[in-house]
Amino acid sequence: MSDARAPAGDDLRAILIIAYSLLVLATFNGLTAIAAVVLAYIKRDAARGTPWESHFRNIIQVFWIAVIVTLLALALALPVFGGLAYALITTDGHPPPAAIGSAVLLVPVFLVGGTIFFVWFVYRTLRGLIHAIEDKPF
Repeated sequence: MSDARAPAGDDLRAILIIAYSLLVLATFNGLTAIAAVVLAYIKRDAARGTPWESHFRNIIQVFWIAVIVTLLALALALPVFGGLAYALITTDGHPPPAAIGSAVLLVPVFLVGGTIFFVWFVYRTLRGLIHAIEDKPF
């Protein structure tokens, strides 16, 4: 890419760096990802046909995959841990072994799955940020 960039390209690049930074912050608070995806949706039409289009697509994909993974994790965890909590309350602290076993089995699944998802999220976010800083498409 040449050094003479259009001002609109610089604006898109700056917005991308801000959006990727918000995604990086989302690893700590989760909520800034919403601001990142809103920025991506607002500016993606302006990026059509430019090298920045793939970055906006990446931000949107990363956000929605994170939402789906979070909802699946909640759908798996709430019944198991909620059932264990209910069993603890109703049995005076002596739940049936099945309630304990299902919760114990779910912990390693969450650790492995969470680690894989975290590495994927950080990789896609940092790769996009680095490419945006280096003036490259995703």
